[in-house]
Amino acid sequence: MNNEVWPSPLMEIKLNIDGSLDNSSKRGAVGGVFRNTEENWFLGFSAHINVNSAFEAEILALVMGLNLAIKMKVTQLAIATDFKKLAMTLNEYGITERDTDEINLISIYRDLVEQMRNPPVHHEKWSMNVIADMLAKEGNKLKSDCFWKE
Repeated sequence: MNNEVWPSPLMEIKLNIDGSLDNSSKRGAVGGVFRNTEENWFLGFSAHINVNSAFEAEILALVMGLNLAIKMKVTQLAIATDFKKLAMTLNEYGITERDTDEINLISIYRDLVEQMRNPPVHHEKWSMNVIADMLAKEGNKLKSDCFWKE
């Protein structure tokens, strides 16, 4: 049994995201969950995607989550992922050795976070990101995007 407690966001809303990729088929999926300060999730999303890398899947999950946050008029957001490479890359200023699709997604990400006062992306252990991981796995089964609202 996992005794870890999900850390409440210090801000109004927390977004946990996850992406996955099957390297052989290039079929991927994304998932994300929005939670309030009481740790209750109120919106989740899943989608199937075609990507070339795990990094691309993760940042696409983030872009989808940020678009939803903007549509919901979220003004303060904490963002978390279990993909350490994503958090490190997005919190650095230099982007090197990335393919064109990844660079384009990073540009879209930067435009979206500017609209939200530049919330940083934090790395958390997988055990803190289980719901987003489950939603990403569900995305592999979908034929279209899916949203859940509580």
